Amino acid sequence: MNWRVPAGFVLAPLLPCALYATAMGVIASQWSGFRFIVVAMVTVSEALCLFVALPLFLVVRRFRPIALMECVVAGVAITILMNVILLLVSGGPGYSAGASGGATVINGHLTGHGFGSAIVGTALQSLLGAAIGLCFWVIAVRPIHHGSDSA
Repeated sequence: MNWRVPAGFVLAPLLPCALYATAMGVIASQWSGFRFIVVAMVTVSEALCLFVALPLFLVVRRFRPIALMECVVAGVAITILMNVILLLVSGGPGYSAGASGGATVINGHLTGHGFGSAIVGTALQSLLGAAIGLCFWVIAVRPIHHGSDSA
């Protein structure tokens, strides 16, 4: 394994998380927790890289070459998997008032609005996963051509 692979796992989440948090801040006009959000997103992304993406990378690499598609699909798949797990374990009792117009959980059950909110959130976070996969590919996998290409 060359130095680019570990560097890719460490560096890939940084730019996508910062850009995603910036976009969220612009959309919501909320900047008071920006630094916390970026640090939290990077911390969670780094943990997922270490405990999910790295083992997945090692397994897939045994069976096929790693290319752009594998990196992007893995980023999206990990994001969807984590959102499904969070959705399944967070359905505790009580009531959750949704910030976007309605209750998301009532008496421990996800409402229609909650389900729709979860789908939209998962789709948006999947873009983040795809971007992290793309950055990983650029840093760790993309072929580097040396020399001049002039004919």
